[in-house]
Amino acid sequence: MGPITSRTAQARRPLGVISFIVGILAAALSVGGQLLAARKHATDWNAGHPMADQPLVHALSVTPGLILSILAFVIGCYALWGSREHRGFALCGVSLGVIAVALTAVDLPGSMAFRYWYAPLWEDV
Repeated sequence: MGPITSRTAQARRPLGVISFIVGILAAALSVGGQLLAARKHATDWNAGHPMADQPLVHALSVTPGLILSILAFVIGCYALWGSREHRGFALCGVSLGVIAVALTAVDLPGSMAFRYWYAPLWEDV
């Protein structure tokens, strides 16, 4: 019997999967933050006294999703550039990061939810 030689083990870098998971978290936090801010804004308007710090509340509720979406984009681009494995996950992570930033920029779910939750007084109509 001959000696058994071992091959060098290739280090696995699952950055594509990490980008995908961070992209999912970013999209969820971005949309959830927009809905939370819209609900708070509509509740204040329905109560008759809108808050003066509503832009700050909106910014604080959306910021974690934006940070994670930028992180998903950067990690996904690095994974696409660096390795051949998990390219599908990396591409999905990059796409989710871009979609989360775009939805946050246009405030799509938040503005639609505000219009749904806002109940104007009859004098306003």
